[in-house]
Amino acid sequence: MKKKLLATALVASALVLPNVASAAPVASGANGQAVNTGQGVVTFVGVTAQNGGLILEEVPSFTYATAQQLGQNLNNGFYEYKNTQSDQNAGAPVTIKVTDLRGGSTGYKVFAKAEELKEVLPTGSTATPNILPWATLKVTTTGSAEVPAVTDVDIMNKHAIVAQGSANSNGTHDAGDVTSELTVNQAGVKASTYKGNIIYTLADSSLVTP
Repeated sequence: MKKKLLATALVASALVLPNVASAAPVASGANGQAVNTGQGVVTFVGVTAQNGGLILEEVPSFTYATAQQLGQNLNNGFYEYKNTQSDQNAGAPVTIKVTDLRGGSTGYKVFAKAEELKEVLPTGSTATPNILPWATLKVTTTGSAEVPAVTDVDIMNKHAIVAQGSANSNGTHDAGDVTSELTVNQAGVKASTYKGNIIYTLADSSLVTP
């Protein structure tokens, strides 16, 4: 039987653009810790209950482009914003961690899908938020003994595997350090703060896609 668990994380971007006088303050990512109430905006929502022996323990959020961190001009109309561990909030998860208590040798997969990034509007505003015209959001992990590294896995608007447990991944293992790169189409971008969700899915290795 296929088993899967879902988690939600935030991806936030405060763009600092050339020839723009000012930009909105950088948005802080959520703290990534599991909560029981499921209320408010959180990184990790009620998914630490055991489901067939698979437990999704931690997932990361990403924040891009502080006032001192301009995007790299790729010279094709796009800018690339990099996220590193130093960008994470103190105490927030910076890895993907899974506990496998099934005692078998089938391993597991963790999928991630980043949804569109919408402009954060003032409280009470009835305006239509701008959508960030992104091109890619790529995830890279350093991996660990039982969870191999991945490089530049694009999760923009699609489920993609960002961590995969080996046949010996029983117990608790993580994907090592997790970093990311956001590529944005420069044309027509408004200097503002944008937020969106990353949906993480933990599943039996037999699941092809969520």
